[in-house]
Amino acid sequence: MEQLSKTLSTISGNRYAPPKTDRCSPSAAIEYAATLMGFFPAADISDPRVFATGLSAVLSDYPEEVVRRVVDPRTGLPGRLKWAPRIAEVREACEAEMEPIRKRWQREREAHERRKLLPENTGPRPTLEELQARCGGPDWGLQRTPKPGAGPQTIAECEAKIEEWKTRSPFDDVPNFAEECAKLMKHMDERAARRKAAE
Repeated sequence: MEQLSKTLSTISGNRYAPPKTDRCSPSAAIEYAATLMGFFPAADISDPRVFATGLSAVLSDYPEEVVRRVVDPRTGLPGRLKWAPRIAEVREACEAEMEPIRKRWQREREAHERRKLLPENTGPRPTLEELQARCGGPDWGLQRTPKPGAGPQTIAECEAKIEEWKTRSPFDDVPNFAEECAKLMKHMDERAARRKAAE
């Protein structure tokens, strides 16, 4: 066991590893590796000592909650595999369990960075009247001055405009509507005549 711990302590440098404080301790990693190996026949493993060393090294790079889920027969590899897993399969399982944890760390880090950007609360909060005075009065500066010719501004003006539109013809805004229609019809007749002549 001590020899395995020494060998494990010499293996380092996992780029996927969480902060050192969150990693599974070497002694706990050895126990979890032994537990995982115990779920599979010894004949599947060519050199149990080397396999246990490599397995412990991989498991020690992850938090204990991840290692526990990977080794647990209900949630981890023993419940999914019929043969002893390869080291790469153990790493893949650990990475899959790490994904939500990394996302949580990322959210916490971003929240911490946002909190650092916020100004410190150095005084009492302003009252409603102070905020309104700062932002343009009781309407919060949202009252607009109507422009000349901008159209109806009140509900009564809108209703009056709607009634006026109901009595108007859609062609009232087109000057000389009858003349424009006659010109269009003449143009269409000329085109039809040219087409007939070309045939």
